[in-house]
Order: sequence, then C-alpha cells, then structure tokens
Amino acid sequence: MERARKLTIEDVLNFETGEHIDAYNFFRKPLDEVTEFRSELQRAIAGYRDPLFVCYYCKQMVRIRGGNFRDSRKKKDSFHFAHLHDSAACHIKTNNSYSKEEVERIKYNGAKESALHIHLKEQIASYLNKNSLSKKEVSDIEVEKVVKSRLIEREWRKPDINAFFKGERMAIELQLSTTWLSVITGRQHFYREQGCYILWVFHQFNLDDDIRKLTYNDVIFTNHHNAYVFDTDCSWRSELENDLVLKCYYKKHYQEGLEIKDAWEMAYVTLSDLTFDATNFKVYFHDSKKQKGEVELAVGKERKRRELLEREQKIEAEKRRAAQVRIQEQRKAEEQRKLAEYTKLKRTVSELTQQLTELHQEKENLERKAIRLQERIENRTQILSDLAAYADKAYDFIAGKSPSNPFHGNHEYGHYEMVNSLRSEFLESIKGLEARLSQSSIEKSYWLKEQAGLPTLEQIAIAGVSYQILPGADEYFQMIRPHYAQVKFIPKSAVGTLFEGAELRPVLSETNLVEVFTKSSLFLLVEHGQDILTFADKVEACQGAISQINELKLELKVQLQDKVRQIYEAEIADFRLERLNNESRSEALDDEIAILQMEVVSLKCILDDLRSFF
Repeated sequence: MERARKLTIEDVLNFETGEHIDAYNFFRKPLDEVTEFRSELQRAIAGYRDPLFVCYYCKQMVRIRGGNFRDSRKKKDSFHFAHLHDSAACHIKTNNSYSKEEVERIKYNGAKESALHIHLKEQIASYLNKNSLSKKEVSDIEVEKVVKSRLIEREWRKPDINAFFKGERMAIELQLSTTWLSVITGRQHFYREQGCYILWVFHQFNLDDDIRKLTYNDVIFTNHHNAYVFDTDCSWRSELENDLVLKCYYKKHYQEGLEIKDAWEMAYVTLSDLTFDATNFKVYFHDSKKQKGEVELAVGKERKRRELLEREQKIEAEKRRAAQVRIQEQRKAEEQRKLAEYTKLKRTVSELTQQLTELHQEKENLERKAIRLQERIENRTQILSDLAAYADKAYDFIAGKSPSNPFHGNHEYGHYEMVNSLRSEFLESIKGLEARLSQSSIEKSYWLKEQAGLPTLEQIAIAGVSYQILPGADEYFQMIRPHYAQVKFIPKSAVGTLFEGAELRPVLSETNLVEVFTKSSLFLLVEHGQDILTFADKVEACQGAISQINELKLELKVQLQDKVRQIYEAEIADFRLERLNNESRSEALDDEIAILQMEVVSLKCILDDLRSFF
C-alpha cells in the first residue's frame, strides 16, 4: 500500500460551518470536487465571497496548491493546503511547536469562530437579553468573557456566553464539532471547580445512539441523558416567546413486562423549565438516571409480585383440593355453591360497573371531541368567508413582503402547515413574478431617467415649415441613424436667405448621414412632431410588461384561493362526517349504558337474596 506523504497543513477550518477538515481525507475526494473547492477558495481570496477555509492557528485564508505530476509509472494528482504568499506569520510557517493539549484548544477555539458558531451565539445571547427585559430571570449576560479560576492562578476559560439565571452563574457552550473530547472534558471540570453551571448546546441531534458520534454521547450521558439543541425551529419559537427556547432530547425509561426499555423524547424548554444540579453543576430537564432507578424498582416489585402470586396460586390450588376431600355433607356443598355464585355475581357486578364507567368516559370524550370538531369547522368557515383577503396576505407572506402568517391562530394545530403547503406549490411562481415585476420597474425607471436626460431641441422655420434642430454630438448618432430617411440638412449660412428652401436636402442613406453628421457647417433637421430622440417606446414596453405581470399576480392569487378552498372544504367535509359518526356512536352508547344499568340493578337484587342465605 502506498504511503501518504506528510502534509505541512494537516487540517483546516471551514469558516462558514465550523467543520473540521482533515487534509488527508479531503484530498482523497474526486478531482472535480477538489477543483471546485479550489475555485471557491480563489474567489474568497479575490474578495468575491466570504472566507471559506482558514488556518486553525492564524485564521488566515488558505489556498489549494499543486496539480498533476508524472512519476516513472503513471500520472498522479498532488494537492496540498498552503498560506498565501504575502500572509502574516503563523505557527505552521515559523515551525513553532505546541503541545497536543494546546493544539486541540486552538482547534476548538477556531471552530468557535466559524460563521455558523458566531451566528448561533449571537442569536442565543439576544434571546437571553429578551428574557432579561421581559421576565428578568437572566442577568449579567456576557459574550466571549473570560472566566478566571478561583483555585489556580492564570488558568481561565472563555465560554461562548456567561450569565446569571435567578442568581446562579452559568456558562453556555455551543458544540458544533465532535473532535476535541479532552478540551470538552477539561472545560466541564473547570466550570464545576468555579461553581458555575455549564449548558452544552448542539445545533443538531441524531436519535440513534449507534450513529451519533461519541463526543456527543460523552456530553449527553454525563448530563442526566439530556441534550439541548438550538436550531431554526427554536429560533422561531424563541422569537414568539421573547425568551431562549431550546429543544431538550432526553431518555425516558419505561417498563415492558419484566424488561426495562428506553426511548428518546423531545420537549421545548426554557431555562425556567430546567433543574440546576448543585452537586455536578449540570443543568437538566429530565433526570433519566433517577427515573430509570424508579423503573428498575417497579420491575423488581412486579417480579416479586408475580413470584408471590405464583406461590399464592399454588397454595390456593392445594386448599381447593383439600376442601374437596373434606366435604362431608350436602349443606356444606350447598354453601360452597352459594358462596361461589355470590362471588361470581359480585365480580360480574364489579365488571359491569367498570364497563359503565368506561362507557360514560367514552361519551364524555365524544362530547369534547364534538366541540373541537365544531371549532375546527367554524375556524375554516371563517377563513373561507374572507378568502380573498387571506389569499392576498398569504401571497405577501410567501413573497416575503409581510412577516405575519395569515393563518396564525386560526386553528389549533401547526398554523404554519397551510402556508408550508401553499409555499411548496406556489413559491417558485411567486418568486418569478416578483423578480419580473422588480426587473420591469427598474427598467422603466431607467428609461424614464434616460428620457429626462435628453436635450430640448431648438425650433427653426425653413420655407414656412417648422423643424427641430438635431444635436450634432456623437452620443446621439446611434439614436438618429435608424431614422435617417426622416432627416434633412441645410447649410447654416443658407438659413434665413431667399434660397433656404432650395438648399434644404434630404439624407439619402446611412453613409450620407455619416458624411453630413460630422460637418459643423450644417444643421440636421427633422420636421416638428417627428420624435426621433425619445425613449417613449421603451417606457411603454416596460409599463405593458408591468401590467401583464400584475394580471398574472391576480390569476395566481385566484389559484391560491382555490387551493385554500379545496383544502378547507375537504377538511370541513371530513370533520362533519366525523361529527356525524360521533353522534351515531354517542346514541349507541346511550343504549348500551341503559341496558347495562338495568342489568346491574337486576344482579344487585340477586346478590341481596344470596347475602341473606349466609
């Protein structure tokens, strides 16, 4: 196997995402992919886009160097990362040596400078500030503020966010990478020593324990099996709540027979929903370890209960066999029969009473469901009654002209589902129309500006006919050229003489126009009312395009109305059918309840008779 050559720069940082890029793995990519990245890096160096790959140590942009070379047997590709020729000093370029711990800390801090990391950090800090203003639970919010050790001089950390929640100091660390376990472990120990709670926040979370990377698990499993995520959905909810909202994924254990099972569950939480563990200085929403212990205890009790029940059943069987042997007379046998009958009837009455309770509960559930169905029908009917207005608002929301979701609060589940459905179908069309409308408006403004900049033509009368004198500047030649047949010329010296009519001559060709246009001794004329120097046709064409686009917008809004009407009318029909089925079931329940009540009354009378026998 061919041995990989040693690279000077072995890994770099994706400044956009915070991703760690291993150079050896990166240059194993296909040549076309490496070439595409090489082009993007060059664009960043030229200033045509934001920085992409940077050096971990000096944060300067890097480029991909190298290319094809041929050894004794075959042609090969040889690429590597390199600093720019005029870049500043760097650890790699000066060949300074760092310890493994220092290198990992530099890489960790480098990942914290990625665009995504900075964006998420700023968002979280802004929502903490909103909490500070509205709920006043969070205070002293600091971003990238140094925390010094109380025990060891000159030992410090700089968390992403440092704040106090209800008087408790806490550090929030964003974790977008999964490479530097030793750095993460060291930070957890440092904050615990300072009496500071630490809250690790991820940007995404995989529910599969086997697929999820090991570093994530090291953070999660030591934090009561709680994982906190801040993503786009959380940002939207935080905006609504005026508070930081996180997704908390936690393991919930449950009993299945005599086995303990677990599953990941998710809840939206704020800091006030969390428990602050004063022993380990961790923050959790659900104590999975404690809950698992409770489930284990329940399983143990169930196991003992089953063992005890099995022993009791064996004992009861022995008693029944002994009782059969001891039966000596008919009276005792009759008593046993009566007793068994009494017990059976009592159990039957109990079961029927339980059935009655369940039927009453089902009827109550149906009544509540009927109320919810009616509310859904009324909500959708109200929207359909003013469908044009909702369609206009939906159009503006999808087009990005309005931040308000027109369907917000109009039904009880996911008010964004309707807009998402409309967006998936109409977004491209709306974007296209809005882009065309914007382009046509820009073009119209341009031609109006050009029209306003045209010179005012001087009037002159030749042989009793009114003419306009065309400007002789070169910039107007191309505008006059297509209309040469309408242009005439006359020597300036002939104007106002008796022979001016005879001296007035037409331009016979484009070549003739070129000849006379360059002569300063001539006037170029066009009859009054013949607009040669004008952009009116351009302006009119743009206005026509704008009118056509507005008509298309009206048609698209009608399609939006039809789509909403189609969805809601179908839902209303389904709700009404479901309500009808509920009513039928409710009537059937009334009959069942009446029958069971009569049966229970009858059996209780028999029980009273049997009770008098004993």
